[in-house]
Amino acid sequence: MFTTPIKRSPLTNFEELIKFSYQTEFRNDISRCYWQNNGQIAFSDDYGIVYVTPYRSEIRLMLEDAGYQEYALYVPFSNGEVVPESYAWLRKIAEAENWAATHEKAYAVSQEKGIKPVKIAGKYQLKEVSYYDDKENCTLYSALTMMWLHNESKDNIGTYIVIDDKTLVICDEYGRTWLLKVKTVINDIVNSLMDAGYKRTANPERYVKKYDPPVEPIVEPIVKPSADPPVEEK
Repeated sequence: MFTTPIKRSPLTNFEELIKFSYQTEFRNDISRCYWQNNGQIAFSDDYGIVYVTPYRSEIRLMLEDAGYQEYALYVPFSNGEVVPESYAWLRKIAEAENWAATHEKAYAVSQEKGIKPVKIAGKYQLKEVSYYDDKENCTLYSALTMMWLHNESKDNIGTYIVIDDKTLVICDEYGRTWLLKVKTVINDIVNSLMDAGYKRTANPERYVKKYDPPVEPIVEPIVKPSADPPVEEK
């Protein structure tokens, strides 16, 4: 809708997998095995060198196609250990690729629903939302989809929530959640969305929550004692 997501760039061979993995140890008693735990995959190659890599959907299939078997390996960085900077980058890259895969799946779902491209004209403020606290309006916003399109995520693709006459939440054809604010009114935008096949989001209260503004503490004025000497009574 507003932008096209970055395309997915999956790992295509074992050499690429090694490049995006972190070497941990050598074991001469095991080879060609793997184990997944808490979003990380550890695997031991032909020579017993053990690597760990962040989960991507293509990795298990790649390992299994290469003859790797499941084996209860210790999986580093899966239980809150200190993560080296190089592995933190591998996690960041994997997360971006996993979201790219999710956007691809979401787009396929939107096509099944008959969602059409829509362009929104006019001036507006736009923010992509995963979790956002709009302190000015005392409102919490959550994303309408989850990675891998779990739970009701598929239902929310191609839907919108009207917050008020100037504020709108949109889950676009790629499953991304947008918070949109205009200076006039949102009527024309909503009509464009409806013409493109968008529907209202069911159970919007799960994703938009109002809260009471914080109470400002009452500060009592400080009364300084007078510097003048007391007046003696006659």
